[in-house]
Amino acid sequence: MPNKQWHPVFVTALKEALSDAPPGQVEIQAEVALSSKPLDVDVIVIKKKADIVLAHPVARVFRRYNLFEFKSPVDYLEANDFDKGLALARLYKVIEHPGALVLDDFTLTLVSSSYPRAMMEMLKARKLKVQADVPATGIYQVKGEMFVVQVVVINELEDPEALYPFAPFITGRRRKETQATVLLLKKFLQDPSNPYRKDLAEFTIKNELVLPEEMEEVQQLMYSPEERQRIKEIFNKSPIMQEWLKEWSEQARIEGLAKGRAEGLAKGRAEGLAKGRAEGLAKGLAKGLAKGLAKGRAEGAREGKIKKAQEAICTYLKIKYAPIAPKWLAKVRKVNDLELLDSIMVQLFQAASKEEAQAIIQQALEKANESSSR
Repeated sequence: MPNKQWHPVFVTALKEALSDAPPGQVEIQAEVALSSKPLDVDVIVIKKKADIVLAHPVARVFRRYNLFEFKSPVDYLEANDFDKGLALARLYKVIEHPGALVLDDFTLTLVSSSYPRAMMEMLKARKLKVQADVPATGIYQVKGEMFVVQVVVINELEDPEALYPFAPFITGRRRKETQATVLLLKKFLQDPSNPYRKDLAEFTIKNELVLPEEMEEVQQLMYSPEERQRIKEIFNKSPIMQEWLKEWSEQARIEGLAKGRAEGLAKGRAEGLAKGRAEGLAKGLAKGLAKGLAKGRAEGAREGKIKKAQEAICTYLKIKYAPIAPKWLAKVRKVNDLELLDSIMVQLFQAASKEEAQAIIQQALEKANESSSR
C-alpha cells in the first residue's frame, strides 16, 4: 500500500470544504513555520474580509486568522495537544501580528478522526465548558479561553455535504465512510476539473480506501462513454481499480451476450462471430459466444456443453451479484440438464435482484432433483 501523506490531503480537504469562498477572499496556508519545525502550525485559514460567510460548519466560528492543528487517522489528539495549540496560537499572534491588542481575530480548531477522550477529560477537570454539537454534530466548542477554540471529530460529522471532503479520514464507521466516499467520487465526476476533488479522489484510490460496494455505486453513474472513460483514467492508477474495471468489462460482455441471445440463437456460430467482429470486439465476442453455444449443442460432447453452461452461469453470478456465497455456485454445478441450464441463463438475464436470481437457481435445482428421482 502506498505511503500516505495525510497532512497535504487534509489541506486539500479543507480547501474543498471552504471552496464556496469568493475568489481571493480566503487564504489557506499550510505548515506555517513560527521558528523551527516543531513549532509549525498545520494550517492557517485567513479571511480577507470580515463579512465573508462560509457554509461549512467548521467555518461558522471563523474570525480573521484561523489556526488548525490536525491529527491523521492513525494518530489522535492527546491532552497536551490542547495546550500546544493554545501556545502556537499565541506565538503566531506575537510573531506575525504583534500589534493586535486582543485575541478576537484568532480561532483555534483541533481536528482528529476519533473522539479525544483524554483531552476532553482534562478540559472537564479544568472546569472549562464544552458545548457538544455546536454548531453541528461532531463539533465541540470550548468556552473559557481567551479566543475561540473548537474540537472537530471527523467520525462524528453527519451532514454528507460537510463530511465528503474528509472521506479519507473516516475510521471505524464503514457505512458513513462508504456514503462519504461515494459522494466524493460523484462530485468529482460532476466536475473533473476541480483540483481539490481530483486530488482527494486520487488519494482515496491510490491508497486503496475504496470498497467494491462503493465502486458498484459509482458504476451506476457510467451511463455514457465519456463518463466511463473519465473514471477509467483515474482508476487505471490503482491495481485494485484495474481489477475492478476488468470485472466491469466482463459484466458488459455478458450483458451483450444476453442481447445477442435475444436476437436469435439459431443464426449460427459463423454468422455470430463474423457480425461480432464487424460490430466490435465486446459485442462481437458476446454475440458470437451465444450463437457458438447454440451451434455447439449439435457438434460437441454433451458433458462439455453442460460444463460450459454451468461456468457461464457461475461467471455471470460472480460478476453481476458480487459477492455471492459459494453455495449458490455449487448449486448451479449440481444441475446437469442442459435444457434446464439454458432456462436458468435466460431467467437470470431477466432477474432484477440477487434474491430473485437465487430463487431461480433453487427452483431449477429442485426440478433437477425431481427429474433424477423418477
